[in-house]
Amino acid sequence: MLMKKKDYMEADIRLGYLVNQIAMICQEFNFCFFFRIHVLAPYAGLYCDGPICRMGIEKPYLMAILAFFTIGTLPTFLFLLFRMHQLIIASTQSRLKLSRRTLRILLALISVLLMSNVAGFFSFARDCSNSTEMEKIPDLSWLKKRGGTLFLIGMPGQAEFFKEELLLLACSIALIAPFIGCATLHSIIVLRGQKIFFTLEGAAKMEQRCEFAK
Repeated sequence: MLMKKKDYMEADIRLGYLVNQIAMICQEFNFCFFFRIHVLAPYAGLYCDGPICRMGIEKPYLMAILAFFTIGTLPTFLFLLFRMHQLIIASTQSRLKLSRRTLRILLALISVLLMSNVAGFFSFARDCSNSTEMEKIPDLSWLKKRGGTLFLIGMPGQAEFFKEELLLLACSIALIAPFIGCATLHSIIVLRGQKIFFTLEGAAKMEQRCEFAK
């Protein structure tokens, strides 16, 4: 559909949709087949049952791969969001109009900020200092014997090293969310205004036709 109906949207938006769909498919395939992640509530930990977690790959690399494919869907989504926002306000005099170059720089900076979390997962999503003792807990020991990989971040409510990554993630969300909220809210306001304008314009034309018919 995206490749055949080339007149329906601009080339960069069509490419963005295509890349976004591929990224989401890869993410779902990794999450549901290669990793098969299970949350170990109430413990701060994860259990990976997928084939990639049975290959002997070190835990930091596994977490980095998982984080990369999860975060990798966001840059294309943000590109589509910002490009659609710019198209919506193209006919207005809004100060939020951005050049293609400015938009690329903004997306590049956001992408770097997002990808810093991959490094954060690699560095901080490691086993806690008492992970050996945790593996002996009956709730977790049977998973160790079953195979796969246990990510033991900490006891309930005690994310020992991972709290550093949580702080980095919170800062990333706090910096990026205003851009998403602004673009979404502004698009809604502009579209609502355009709808009212076209409705009034259509009513005025209809009224003129009725007067002419008389």
